Amino acid sequence: MSDTNKIYRVAVAGLVHGHIGGLLNNWKNFERAQIVAVAEPDAALAQSAQERYGIPTVYADWREMLAKESFDILQVGADNLSKTDIILEAARAGKAVTAEKPLAVDLDAAKRIRAVVSETGTPFMTNWWTAYQAGRRTILRLVREGAIGDVWQVKERMGHAGPKEIGCGPEFVGWLYDAAKNGGGAGADFCGYGAVLAAVLLGRPQSVWGAAGNLTKDYDVIDDNAVMVARYEKAIAILEGTWSQQGSDACGYPLVYGTKGTISQAGNQIRLDRGGKDGVEMVEHDPMPPGYGNHAEYFVHCIETGTEPEDVLSLDACYVAQEIVEAGYRAVRTGQAVNL
Repeated sequence: MSDTNKIYRVAVAGLVHGHIGGLLNNWKNFERAQIVAVAEPDAALAQSAQERYGIPTVYADWREMLAKESFDILQVGADNLSKTDIILEAARAGKAVTAEKPLAVDLDAAKRIRAVVSETGTPFMTNWWTAYQAGRRTILRLVREGAIGDVWQVKERMGHAGPKEIGCGPEFVGWLYDAAKNGGGAGADFCGYGAVLAAVLLGRPQSVWGAAGNLTKDYDVIDDNAVMVARYEKAIAILEGTWSQQGSDACGYPLVYGTKGTISQAGNQIRLDRGGKDGVEMVEHDPMPPGYGNHAEYFVHCIETGTEPEDVLSLDACYVAQEIVEAGYRAVRTGQAVNL
């Protein structure tokens, strides 16, 4: 049985991911965790985090921290390219590891991560913040219960006006616009949300088509908009990512279409439309179960119960999502659909 009184010692490798502040808040506010160390070569970033989160020890190099520090969980906050080696070495050292989405910078790195996690049996989780939204969990439940019949289309759109435009910090912008470090542009940043959802609902597609480019920016970026289409035997997933959107289109993403109805989000409820005499039903969000409040609580729950992260947090779904996005970019370059 797990020790429910255990306080998990958390170390942090890298502070350049724009989501790291929220992740560290989760750890700081979790009564069963203590952030004990951070490794970040940017001294100003490290000092700021140390002061804000009360972190006692700072390292300039994550390898030194891994060698010297005693901890249970590694929270990775590096860029998509750099995080691969961090994840691999920490897993081999027997540390539980969690890193922000996507699984990796490219499919080759994803293969290496999957292999090492499988070989070592180390607890590992790629974090997608959408996993802790009650509405999305409710949609998954309703679809699995057959509320809309057989799914034939999934549509997800994610994005905003752009990293610079919404005020992301220079440490985040500095690698988001670098395709080698990010894995692409807006497509790498945002199409993965739809890809991982499609992987959960539909599995691995037969082929992927893509279109992407810089449509609106007056500065150099590989793509500020991308659309990827994953083709299944009896379904299609449409995945959209943007760094250009102004305002909202008022659609309740994700949209899931089935042979018996359509489901989407509508504020604090789920809109379930079966058409005809059944009409529209507004479904309240399911309450989040204990241990599912945020990534810190959930990862500790997985560690203590010996269970694998589920749904969009599962390694299998994250790997398929990586396949889809990489195939989408290949299709952009070649102008032809890519078979998986």
